[in-house]
Amino acid sequence: MTDPSTVAPRRTFFRNRSVIIGLIVALAVIAGGTYFAVGQLRTQEPVAATVNGEPVYMTEVKQFVAQIAQRYGVDLSRPEAAKQKMEILNNVLQQLIDRSLILQEARQRGGVATEAEIETRVAEVRKSFKTENEFKNALEVRGLNLTELQRQIQFSLSAERLMGALAPQKPSEAELRAEFAKNPKAFDTPEQVRASHILVKTEAEARIIMARLRGGEPFDKVAAEVSLDPGSKQRGGDLGFFTRGQMVPEFEKAAFAQPLNQLADPVKSQYGFHIILVKERTTAKSGTYEVAKPLLEKKLTAERQQKALEAWLTEARKKAAIVKKI
Repeated sequence: MTDPSTVAPRRTFFRNRSVIIGLIVALAVIAGGTYFAVGQLRTQEPVAATVNGEPVYMTEVKQFVAQIAQRYGVDLSRPEAAKQKMEILNNVLQQLIDRSLILQEARQRGGVATEAEIETRVAEVRKSFKTENEFKNALEVRGLNLTELQRQIQFSLSAERLMGALAPQKPSEAELRAEFAKNPKAFDTPEQVRASHILVKTEAEARIIMARLRGGEPFDKVAAEVSLDPGSKQRGGDLGFFTRGQMVPEFEKAAFAQPLNQLADPVKSQYGFHIILVKERTTAKSGTYEVAKPLLEKKLTAERQQKALEAWLTEARKKAAIVKKI
């Protein structure tokens, strides 16, 4: 799942909110799978495969092949792309077969997510965006609508529950401490700055905006009106917290040197001229085991569950009646 690029001074562009942050299970074999209700027979549609008698429809396979091609900029209509198209198609089909196996097992265990659970997650996703329009735009960028998001969440929750059932044991204190000892510096918190900016093309424009700000106009209002950075202007220019190395050098140097809540001269970068307002600053801190423990527990649990699911899938594929029709 990719994030849209925006015009901004961050070296790899400013962060964008992911529509399904925290929702999709870290499961490589099923990455990008959308859940279409298994068992809803669509008798006139061609079938790509059956899994224990349940169909995987060709329309689903084609949909995901097209999405992958669009995401990675692959033109599958070219004659020379025929082999690549078949590789993508086979990979997508296998993912959808695995998805069916997981959902069938979840149903047998009574672990399919309920409508109420799905709506709770949808509400959580919505809250991560400032406005409903921002939420809808993020869905659109990823080729989703609300119904498809709900289906992804249903699959995600069902898969999470199955993974938990397959590997219920939590990592021990000894395992957690051993993992922390491997790389304690990974949990250090570097110095951070939270800043807003207004991006314009020319220095003359920047000077005019500086005069407006010094005249008392609110920074966030002016940013929303004139900034050329679409990734931050909807948030009044707010970039959130960032560390050294995340911005282009000119921007970074100015932001980390600038006093809090004070305007400074516009900064030129490859993107244009930036008017920066630093709102917060945090000092560097060394990580401790106590702080790292919840993160380590989550990481090791996910790794254990991933391994258990992959082992389960290997056996499930052997036992299942899988018939590929393409």
